[in-house]
Amino acid sequence: MSNGLQLSSFIFWDRYSVITENEINLSGIKRNNKVLIIGSGPLPITAIFYYRHKRCIIDCIDNNEENVFI
Repeated sequence: MSNGLQLSSFIFWDRYSVITENEINLSGIKRNNKVLIIGSGPLPITAIFYYRHKRCIIDCIDNNEENVFI
């Protein structure tokens, strides 16, 4: 069931897009590179943008079990 919300309605969507694109360019991440994001939180927005920008392979970890429960 959907509540009608989309990720693109996230208030910082545009800002995160620019920030993560800058991070990717500075780090040299390329398509299919493996990336580990530590502390991804309940909405792994950084991981989402890394994938959208470069289609890299991403693993996310967080120390809060509720944040990573699927």
